This record gives sequence, structure tokens and C-alpha cells, in this order.
Amino acid sequence: MLAAARSAPASEPAVSDAHIVHVCRLADDEGIPARPLMEAAKLAQDSDVATVIALNPASSEARIASCILALWLPRTQIVRDQPDLPERIAQSPASTVVVRGPHAEIDAEALSTLADAGSRGPVAPLWLGWDGTVASAGVVVHEDRPQHLLRGHPPEDALALGAVLDVADVAGETYAAPATSSASGARTLTRVVVRAPVIDTGVVTDSGVIGGADLATLVARAGLSVQPGTAGSPKLLRQPRTATTVDGEVVPCLRWAIKIAAPPGKPGESWGDTHFARGLAEALRRLGQEVVIDAYDARTRSTGHLDDVVLALRGPEPFRGQRGALSLLWVISHPDEIAHDELSSFDKVFAASDAWARSTEERFGMTVTPLLQCTDARRFRPAGLPRTDRLVFIGTARGIARPSVVEPIRAGIPIDVYGPDWRGYIPAASIVATGVPNAALPPLYESARAVMNDHWPAMQRHGFVSNRLFDVVAAGGRAVSDAVAGIDELFGGAVVTYESVRELISFLRTDLDAIFPSPERLREISSHVRAHHSFDARARTLLRTALEMRQ
Repeated sequence: MLAAARSAPASEPAVSDAHIVHVCRLADDEGIPARPLMEAAKLAQDSDVATVIALNPASSEARIASCILALWLPRTQIVRDQPDLPERIAQSPASTVVVRGPHAEIDAEALSTLADAGSRGPVAPLWLGWDGTVASAGVVVHEDRPQHLLRGHPPEDALALGAVLDVADVAGETYAAPATSSASGARTLTRVVVRAPVIDTGVVTDSGVIGGADLATLVARAGLSVQPGTAGSPKLLRQPRTATTVDGEVVPCLRWAIKIAAPPGKPGESWGDTHFARGLAEALRRLGQEVVIDAYDARTRSTGHLDDVVLALRGPEPFRGQRGALSLLWVISHPDEIAHDELSSFDKVFAASDAWARSTEERFGMTVTPLLQCTDARRFRPAGLPRTDRLVFIGTARGIARPSVVEPIRAGIPIDVYGPDWRGYIPAASIVATGVPNAALPPLYESARAVMNDHWPAMQRHGFVSNRLFDVVAAGGRAVSDAVAGIDELFGGAVVTYESVRELISFLRTDLDAIFPSPERLREISSHVRAHHSFDARARTLLRTALEMRQ
């Protein structure tokens, strides 16, 4: 923290007269030191940035990687890390020092934003722990005691307070500051995020941080208040309120916690569950609801008492209903792994399969309501793009030779594959990229000759239709998929199904324009899917259910 005392050593790290000095601190157990060093290299592409790599003596792997980087970037120096190193470098001619703390996950763009803001005073990113919850949104004061703001809360609570928070002091080991300023006038940028270990027990003990940035005043912006009598470790409460939907209806503003099986941080960005949850969250917000998303590691976060409704999206990991909240389970995949004990812990269960819902009701003697997967109708819609001659597949290999991709390629039918783990299964020439930005999916779906799709065996067996098919058809595209009960009725011919590899190859070798509906009919089917199978439609169902059950 910047409130720590500054002491000038006998010898200082020799930094250039660059405008910005980036201090990249590497722990002795950094894990993969190449990642922070790559971000340091990206930041150093700015000619006004000098880099200081601070190493622990025990870190031989980091030392080797740092030496290689120093050979590549002439304005890079390697020094031994010490607790007061950032303060010592702050005495250099540079105007701003930006520090990347040990183990921190933060990219060059975020570091650059910090450096720019740090020229005007001490600033830190929103600090998230490894579980994805807030470790600190800055140091604030409550009843004359310093506290970490919003510790244990989901990141959405910090964003609700505003993009820039005036705090008593910055928190964590990643921050930026003018080289010659004190720790006064500190700020937290809630839209800039660092993930790093939680390094203390929760209550700040630095007695130098007194006054300013009152906790109760700050959290009131998000409709929160401090529970009386909780000075040592303050507990926040949420104030009941109503909201007006886009249709003009006045409804209670419930707080929804969407629980997903995906991990927090960058690994979770490649999970479809993450993007599905975001689409559903936005639809609920359009209905006047407050929504947070918890990665799997945060499924039992300590601030669950704030939640009115818990909605668990059941994928490859199990969930339990949450006490004190209305608990809803929506089974969207991996139905073969779900037991009665898990289902019975929830107040209501939905399933993305009519057949599985019926069979589960018969097997367990409990109500399961069908609620199919859906699409973001605001993003996936036809744009009038011309059809190309390219077959497309987007997704991972799942560690198997997926027949919808491997077999056509073996038969000499080219497919453009976008996915991260296909090497070894198909020729490298078939792999276009390791992924596709979400914004690029609608035009890719619409313009493809057809989008290839298949299902996990359990999902196919139990009638769970892939979310991807809803997206493709909503975008005005055409798809070829393995057969799942209900596909023909849902998509009216915009998805052609096959029962065997031989049938698949036969489809792909014919004129697909003669098999799929006309362009005019495809637009009609797209319109129907967007109207009846959108996140907005599902959100209305979920909200109506929650309001009825809470009564």
C-alpha cells in the first residue's frame, strides 16, 4: 500500500528518464512467469516506458525468462525484489510508476490505463481474489477504522458504485502513482481489474489511513447500507426497492445471483456458460432486476445474504440450493450426472429438454418444468450478408475426434475450424483460428454455407438441444447437426440433422441450397426463434416464476 513509509536506500535501481516506469514484481513461485513478462513487453512498446523486473532470488525460471526479455527490450533492467522497491524507484526522474504485484493477473492495456490515471494521483484497479469475488475496491473508513471496500462481494457491486471511487488509500500490490506524491487523493478504477491472491484477513491494520472515504456514504450509491453494530467487520444490507420494466410495468427489484460452472477470470471466457449467463443477466436487467454472476469458485461466497433469488445454471458441476434465497436450478447440460439429492435442494427445477423433464418427474416424483435454451436476439439477427461456400465449425475438440468435424475432413470436405485444441485431430490447414470473438459470431453464422454442430452423447440422448443452434438460426444461418429430439419442430428446416456419418457426408456433398429452406423462409424462422426463444423470453418466465413463488 502507498501508505507504507518510504525509505531511500544507499543505492537506487538505475532507471532511465522515461515518463513511465513499469515495475513488474515476480514471486519465486510465480507459476508461468512468461505471462506477466509478455504483458510487460506489450506495455514497453510505448517508447516512453521503461521496465524494471523485480525478481526473488529463488526464481530461476523467472530469471531466465527476464534475461531473455532484457536482451529484446533495451530499456529493461533486472533487480532483486525488496518490499520498498516501488518507493525507491519512485525517487527516479520518471513522472509515474506503475507496479504489477506478485502473482497478479493483469494485461498491458489495464496497466497502461493505470499508468495514465496514476499521473494524476495514486490509483489502483479493482482487486479480485482467485474465486472472482472482490478482495478490495480500495481502503475506506467506517467508525474511524480502515476497511477493505466490498470484500467478498461480486464485482457487479463495485461497478454499481461508479467507474472511479475516491478512497482513503489504494489496496493491493498492483497500483500506479506519481513518482513524487504522497498517498493522499487515492482512487480505484472499478472497470480495470486485477486478479491476485488475498494477502490479509480482511480488516486493514494500517493506522495511518484515517479519515475520508466513508464506507456508508460510498455503498449507499448502490442501495446498500451498513448493518448497525458491525464495525470490526461491517456487514452490508440491501434496501428493498421497485423498478419499472421497459414495458412500463412496476415490479420488485430482486437481486439475482446467477451461478455458473465456469472458472473465474480468463479461463472462464472460453466457456459458453459464461456468455449464456451474461446474456440472461442483461435480459433480467431490462426487466428492472439487479443481477450478479458468480463463477463456480464463488458459488458459496460470504455475501450470499444479499441475494433474493439464486439461479444455478447446471453444467458439468453440481450445485446446492442457497438458504435464505429462492433457489432455482436450470439444467442446461450434463443431465446424466444429476442426482435426486441435488435437485431436491432447490425450490424449483427447470430443464432445457422436454423429454428429460418428463422422465425425471417420473423417476423422482418431483416437478421439473421444461425451459429450453435460447439466444441473444439483440446480437444474433440477420444482416443480409451473402452466403459463402465455406462450412464452419466453432468449438473445442473436447478431447475426442468429434465426428461432425473429423469425418467430413477425412472424406475430403473442407471445414473452417475455429477452436483451441484441434491439433492432432485435423490438419493444421483446417484450423483457421483458436477462437472467435463473440461480436464476430453473428456474421460468421449468417454467411457460412452451413455451421456444423454436434452434442455431448448424454445431451443428445436426453433431448438437450445445443445453445449454438439457437444462435445460428437466429442469425439467419443454416446448421447441420446430429439428430436430437425436437430440433425439426424448433427450427423448421433451418437445421438439417443426420443419423450416421454416411448420411452426414452425403448431405455435405449435395447442393445444400436444395435441402435448406429458401432465404425468405430462413428469415421467417429466424424471426420466430428470436421472438420465442430469446433471453428476454426466458427472463420473463423466470421473473414471473420468482414473483409467484415469493408471494
